[in-house]
Amino acid sequence: MLPSRNDTLPLTTSLKTTSGLSRKATEQSLLSEAGNKVDTPGKLDYQVVNQVQEALPLMKAPKQTESVIPQSNNVVPNTPKSQQLPLGNASLDPTRVALLLETRPSSKIPSLLSHFISVLPVEWTFRFVGSRASLALVSASASLQRFIGSGKLVITELPSEYPIYDSEALSATLCNLTFYRDFLAPAEWLFFFQTDSMVCSASTISLNDWVDKEYTWVGSPWHENISFGGNGGLSLRHLPPIIKLLEQQERVADDLWEDRWLTDRLGVTDAAHMPGPEITRYFGVESVWTEQPFGYHLTSGGSFEHLLQHIWGNETRLGMILDYCPEVKLILDMELSPDMQTARELAEQKLTAGLRGNYEVGDGHNETIVLKSEVVTLL
Repeated sequence: MLPSRNDTLPLTTSLKTTSGLSRKATEQSLLSEAGNKVDTPGKLDYQVVNQVQEALPLMKAPKQTESVIPQSNNVVPNTPKSQQLPLGNASLDPTRVALLLETRPSSKIPSLLSHFISVLPVEWTFRFVGSRASLALVSASASLQRFIGSGKLVITELPSEYPIYDSEALSATLCNLTFYRDFLAPAEWLFFFQTDSMVCSASTISLNDWVDKEYTWVGSPWHENISFGGNGGLSLRHLPPIIKLLEQQERVADDLWEDRWLTDRLGVTDAAHMPGPEITRYFGVESVWTEQPFGYHLTSGGSFEHLLQHIWGNETRLGMILDYCPEVKLILDMELSPDMQTARELAEQKLTAGLRGNYEVGDGHNETIVLKSEVVTLL
């Protein structure tokens, strides 16, 4: 068990005397003073590690805290990422699970998983559940093999009783009592994400900040006039109240999609823990524009057909997104129209330019690159 931060060992090295050093050099100085060797991290005393992690952020104040979360809203506290637990088997919390369900063997899955693992607090366990083809892709990734070996990433073939081959099948699975109670056990907190979602490494908000608020459901709000709920494609779910609900009610085939079905009912059974869009907009941006959220979700209503013009078709907003969260380009590339014949590099150039500039393709005739709702147009 890690010691309390109140029990950390005192370090006498002055940050003033090390302010001219690099972060790595400062870390070495602080650790050396505590009588630990940097080249044997497995032997470091966690008391010292925690002390160093708390001291280092003082060298540089976090950026843009005020602009991300208005103090008047008191949405969630900001937890510096340096205060997260050290990576290792002992730090994993099996009750906090990040889940990606994907049977299609997209070549971008390993990069997406690697990124999410790097951003989420280190105690979160990742589960990838898919087909044999998508599992083979993930298990062959050199960057993911060490996480699989350590138990940080658990890969599982999708059981036949939990199909996800279309929207209705996915909704049935995500409203299935045994899926949460048995298949995901012992999970209590579920961070569910899909291949059209992204979390931003520049965010000053940690996923654990949302957990600390004990919300039952947090997702990207569909619009500003809802009382609660949000898209399930990038969502944090507290499973005990969801399991309790599913023990009492059962979704019928072709009913509302899972996120609407669940949140409509949780808003009645657990209203006190269902935040509104004035809060959830800072968790993820899909339809409601907010600067510097925790993440982004691309689809509109889960249709996988359109990017929303007022978000992605707005030159200023797109530029702000790409400056703040450049990793979102990974999933934008995923959303390129499958019948696009022109080079993807041109779309990348157009996005990077913030939808500015003129491009000619082929014989000089006008041609369009479609990003779902024709966000990118070659003139």
